[in-house]
Amino acid sequence: MLYVVIPLATGYITRKMLDGSGDHERIISFIEMIKPISIMGLLVTVVLLFGFQIQAILDKQLVIGLIPIPLLVQSYEFSLLMARRICGVRPLTRGQLQR
Repeated sequence: MLYVVIPLATGYITRKMLDGSGDHERIISFIEMIKPISIMGLLVTVVLLFGFQIQAILDKQLVIGLIPIPLLVQSYEFSLLMARRICGVRPLTRGQLQR
């Protein structure tokens, strides 16, 4: 709740308050003002989350090390598929594989 519901509700309320008249200029200027603060808040949150869990990370290094493997496979597969699409390489059909 702390990391999802409260920021979501706060963002919704802020947008409604700033965009009440339909003037998007107020939202744009607010975003430009708040962006550096939000980036710092995100970094502090990540550091605190890892800091509070450091003992669990050190105790279960193998499990923690296995976490990025599916992400790397997914990223590699996506990159390969996008490269094929960009280069115009068509995937092989079942008939072409059986020859």
